[in-house]
Order: sequence, then C-alpha cells, then structure tokens
Amino acid sequence: LLKAAYSVIYEDGKMVTKHGVYVDYGGIYYYVDGVRTNAGLVLVDGNYYYVSSGGACKTGKYWVSRPNGLMAAGYYTFDAETGKMIFWF
Repeated sequence: LLKAAYSVIYEDGKMVTKHGVYVDYGGIYYYVDGVRTNAGLVLVDGNYYYVSSGGACKTGKYWVSRPNGLMAAGYYTFDAETGKMIFWF
C-alpha cells in the first residue's frame, strides 16, 4: 500500500517518493520518505532550510529556535522563492 497524501509523484511514468525540499502546492515543503515533516533546521544538498509544522519551509527573517546542532539559535534570513538560508558576508 502507498502512504497517504504527498507521498508519490510521477516522473516519466515512474512512481517516485519525495525526499528533500520541493517548491509545490503553493509553498516550499520538506519531505522525508514522502511525508511532510517538521524538522527544525536541516541541511539539504549544501543548503540550510528551517522547517516548521506541516513541513513548511520558513522564508524571510525568522528566529531559529531548533537548530539541531547545525548552528546557534538566532535570527536568520531565508530566501522567499527557494527557502534557502541567505548568508551575509
């Protein structure tokens, strides 16, 4: 049996389970084994994302309270279109 909701997309006629960050359904979401997951700060393919309830990736300036040991808690800025953390050097 397949998992409920969000778990499967079709590419070239093949069934694929989502894993990682996807821009879809009008937002930016984080999936683990096809399920939207609340994870706090995550590192995906060399980019940081802050994931809250429902697997939604935060955008704009946001307080990261759950950094999961990746960096210190604090305010960080996330891109509005991709959800990727923006570093200011």
